[in-house]
Amino acid sequence: MRDKGETTRQMQAAPENALYIWCAGNTYYPRHLARHLGREDLKIVPKWWPDHSRYTRRVVVVDHAAVLSHKALGLIAELNSRSIYNNEGERSEKIDG
Repeated sequence: MRDKGETTRQMQAAPENALYIWCAGNTYYPRHLARHLGREDLKIVPKWWPDHSRYTRRVVVVDHAAVLSHKALGLIAELNSRSIYNNEGERSEKIDG
């Protein structure tokens, strides 16, 4: 494993227990990379996750190569602007869609 790319940097910099939106549907590689980096705390989801979810209690990190729908981008922007984090980096406010 290279450990030199932007995804590696993003995972290393992600807050603890972050939700990591991967750029594709198959999440095998990012899960393997996260384990290799010691970031098993990351919850890795496919790129269509924001289109099908209205709530999260985690910080949202989007992979640099992800191309997301306008709906997904809007949801992420709303989550990031309206959320309140507790000491563990988890959202403590439920966000209405």
